Amino acid sequence: MDAETQFRPRAGRVLRDAIIALGLMVGLAMAAFGLYATVLDQRAEPGLPPVIPFGIDGLIIALLMGLVAFDLRRPRRSAKAGSALQRQFAAVFAAAAFVPALIVGIVLTFALNRGIDAWFSDRLNRIVETSTSAANAFVAQERAAIEGEMRAMQSDLLNAGAVDPASGQFQDYLREQAIFRGFGAVHLYAADGSWIIGVASNSANATPPIAPADLQSGIVALRSLADRDQLQAFARFGPNERILAVTRNYAPGFLRTLDDAQMALDSWRGVSEANNRAQISYLIGYAEIMAIVLIGAIWLGLRIGKETSQPIVGLARAARKVAQGDFSVKVQPSPRVNEVSTLQSAFNRMTSQLDAQRADLLTERANAEARSRFIETVLGGVSAGVVALDATGAIQTINAPAAALLGRSGEAVLGRRLAEIAPEFAEFLTQHAPEAFVSTSQIVLKRELASRVLDVRARFNEQGHVEVLTFDDMTRLVEAQRAAAWRDVARRIAHEVKNPLTPIRLAAERLARKFKSQITRDQEVFDSSTRTIVRHVDGIHRLIDHFASFATMPTPVFGVVDLRTLIQEQIEAREVAEPKVSFALTGPEAPVELRADPHLLGQAFANLLKNAAEAIRNPTRAPEGGDAAEADLLGTVLVSIASEQEKIIVDVIDSGVGFPSTDRERLFEPYVTSREQGVGLGLAIVKRIIEDHGGAILLLDRGEGARGGRVRVELPTPSSISPESAQAA
Repeated sequence: MDAETQFRPRAGRVLRDAIIALGLMVGLAMAAFGLYATVLDQRAEPGLPPVIPFGIDGLIIALLMGLVAFDLRRPRRSAKAGSALQRQFAAVFAAAAFVPALIVGIVLTFALNRGIDAWFSDRLNRIVETSTSAANAFVAQERAAIEGEMRAMQSDLLNAGAVDPASGQFQDYLREQAIFRGFGAVHLYAADGSWIIGVASNSANATPPIAPADLQSGIVALRSLADRDQLQAFARFGPNERILAVTRNYAPGFLRTLDDAQMALDSWRGVSEANNRAQISYLIGYAEIMAIVLIGAIWLGLRIGKETSQPIVGLARAARKVAQGDFSVKVQPSPRVNEVSTLQSAFNRMTSQLDAQRADLLTERANAEARSRFIETVLGGVSAGVVALDATGAIQTINAPAAALLGRSGEAVLGRRLAEIAPEFAEFLTQHAPEAFVSTSQIVLKRELASRVLDVRARFNEQGHVEVLTFDDMTRLVEAQRAAAWRDVARRIAHEVKNPLTPIRLAAERLARKFKSQITRDQEVFDSSTRTIVRHVDGIHRLIDHFASFATMPTPVFGVVDLRTLIQEQIEAREVAEPKVSFALTGPEAPVELRADPHLLGQAFANLLKNAAEAIRNPTRAPEGGDAAEADLLGTVLVSIASEQEKIIVDVIDSGVGFPSTDRERLFEPYVTSREQGVGLGLAIVKRIIEDHGGAILLLDRGEGARGGRVRVELPTPSSISPESAQAA
């Protein structure tokens, strides 16, 4: 089927080429035959009129133009490759054939017109017409003279009417009249045309025949004889309507010369008309020949353009396949050994080399990808951040922990300088060291909401620049060490200070009871002093209790807890203690269950609600862009519960003064507070409880430019809760 499909257009193309070639030959033959017919017509020789071969040739030209136009439009309509080159070849061949033919046609037309105009010039035309006019004028003059002589002779004959025509006297009279009038012969006829009498100078002036037209009454008929140089005239006269016939002789060949002049004029006019027709026929013939040559040139240009473009089109198709990644493509070399076949062979060698090199590159790429995946797996599996830098300090490779510590996505930082992303590294990156030298340092990476303590190690390349950076987040370790130190301090303080507090309080109370009745002077001062001692001892005792709680946090006892109910209970307890603060809880109506220690988790949320209410009731820090006097002392504490990606998120939102814009993470450290009377242990205890539950706590802004703070607690959801634990809860 494919062979048949390919054969049909090829057979149609061969048939069209055969028709065009045959049409070109027949068209040229018909044009030549038309020109030959024009020559015959110009010579007034019998033959076929030129319009017939020229008309047939015009039909052939129209057919050829249609076929060539179809060949021109078909590749363009189908957007076939190489059609533009074929049209360019056709245009070049057409121009090469048309321009010279046009120039030759113009020169030939000009020369032909000038030559024919020279043959049939106005001067020659005037000469021929003048000679003919002179001959006609002579004939007219002779006619008038003969007619006048005949009228005079008729008058003389009428005056001599008594003389018998048959007598010799009358015959002598006629002879005298003929000699006197210059006639070569005079004859007299009856009305019916019968001859009566006549005289003649010689036998050439014999009795002339009487034509029927000569018998018309009152008409002088003048005629010349074809075989004699004579003019004869006939006229009726007298009451008997006799006919007088006279003959005037001329020099031999004179009248024939006059007839030849008229015939020459008639022939001249006929040849002039034939010349005009011949000029038009010559132009038509030449135009048809030029059209046939032009069509043949276009057709030949299309054929040569196709033969030339096919190898180039094949190379272009193969090049497109190579551009698409198919390096196995080959082109069929041309059987002719020329530049195109050399180019095809070079192209095949190039694709073979590219195919082999591509296979090698794919192998190397597969190996490189395997190594890259291995390195990425190794880098992704380590907790430390790893960053590879170039000579300018730009990031070339970065693993996920490093991107997370820098607070950027890995793709966003590739190609950027590390010193621009994290200025804290700038000083560390400026140092130089020998190749393979490892430098260590500790850098505090400050961010808007928190600061990170990084343990940084650098490896240098052969130019002495930092090549690879590895850093670990030591923040939790530092915080744990600091918390352990503070717990040890708190335990020592609680142990050393708590023991003497009870004797001091008891001693103050005994002094007040024992000596109150004995003091008569300044008794009020005495009472105030003892109360002050007791009050401060109680305050110190409460502080020691906080120290003890922080130093000796109990181990959580986990069970299934409904977080919504737990928070609602803490809100109800806080509403009693803070009547001027509004509390609200939003979230799912269904129970939100998780595994937690209800006592410790309740203590954590109670502390958060207490801090939020105190931030509204007793602001100690003016918000940015305002002052404490403008702060509203009454507000709302909103608690929202939501689930997101296997996490339970609890937001405690207040309308207080919010958190500081920098070093917020330090608020989780022991004895760090933003309130004047704060101890600085509440958030530290809350963080310890949340982390013991596997969660995290964040200090955020309220959001959307609103005043206040947001404490976000993230707790893990249990993958499953056994019935036993649910029953135990």
